[in-house]
Amino acid sequence: MKDLIEHLKNYWKVYLLFLVLTALCFLVGWLIGGPSTGLAWALTVDGTLMILIILLQQGRGGGLVGALGGMGGQSAFGARAGDAFTGITVVLTVLWVLLAGFGGITLRADRGNVTFDQPEVRLLDAVTRWEGDDRMSVIVPVYLNGTPAEDVTVTIKANVRAAVQSLHNVELKGKPLTFKANTTQLRATVEIEYDGGKTADGNWEFTVQIVNAENAIPKLREESSRVTIMDDDIGLSLPERNTTESSTDTEPVEKKPVEKKPVEKKAVEKKAVEKKPAAKSGE
Repeated sequence: MKDLIEHLKNYWKVYLLFLVLTALCFLVGWLIGGPSTGLAWALTVDGTLMILIILLQQGRGGGLVGALGGMGGQSAFGARAGDAFTGITVVLTVLWVLLAGFGGITLRADRGNVTFDQPEVRLLDAVTRWEGDDRMSVIVPVYLNGTPAEDVTVTIKANVRAAVQSLHNVELKGKPLTFKANTTQLRATVEIEYDGGKTADGNWEFTVQIVNAENAIPKLREESSRVTIMDDDIGLSLPERNTTESSTDTEPVEKKPVEKKPVEKKAVEKKAVEKKPAAKSGE
């Protein structure tokens, strides 16, 4: 115990550096993908450091430094470097085991009661429609990949940027839908309303995502859909939506009759055929 306290006094800066690096990796991963991702990043960094420390130590073959022609890890940093590396390895191992345990608890908490035999629910990658005027709506399809054994309830919600929301007032409340148990109807739709416009403000878009799924698993990378609303007031660069209206605006073109010129026929001169006298029979 006395040796351990003495070791911690001598190398507390090294352990503080490891803890700060691990916490930084956890924070970055948590900001990107949540607590599970943060623990996975911290676990990877801690495991990498532990492997490097183990390789630097002198073993039966001289360690990694000895394999490269050096004196070995225990003498590269002084006579007591072996004891230091041993203590650092033990501390990193304990830290790695704790991170692995917390990672397993976090993954189970994120998964909850979901089992892998449940069907997957997914959205289309992208949905596109014309903007229109006044209050409009867009239909977003939702799919299941198999027949559910229980009723599946899915909630879809729009996610809109503030600048787009101030102009088009997209409906932001959750839209629930239900797939009945043992049904073969594996496609349903939700309708999301928005404000159209008569001004040429360009195309705009928002996303819809699965915010809740009971008795189903959101399919990875297909749990959200991008909705693009195309502006129909920006000029003639886009194709016309109603061909009947455009045809009534144009006046029919009168076709002028084509005058046919008479074809002059040239008289064909016939040559007289000369008849030869018949030969006499007495000659």
